[in-house]
Amino acid sequence: MNSPTPPQAAHSTDIDAALALISENMFEALLEFDWAKWRTDLADDRAYLKELISLLARLSREVLAREKFREDLRAQQAQKDKRAPTLDEIEEVERRLKLL
Repeated sequence: MNSPTPPQAAHSTDIDAALALISENMFEALLEFDWAKWRTDLADDRAYLKELISLLARLSREVLAREKFREDLRAQQAQKDKRAPTLDEIEEVERRLKLL
């Protein structure tokens, strides 16, 4: 039985870096934000507030999903460390070594 292969480390690192960059940019934007003007602008455009809240919720979900993914990956690795490799895992390593 084949278990799903985890994403490549570089891909995971790219996503983590992108999320960190987005978070940092949002933090900087919030520090420079003109809250008084924004409050008056909201009276004219309620759809903007809804869109902003939706964006923050999506970002939060992505960060939480990445944390859960990392925890699951650590748990899978801990399980692998406790047992002998399966025949499929050995064949996968052999296949990768032949590509080098």
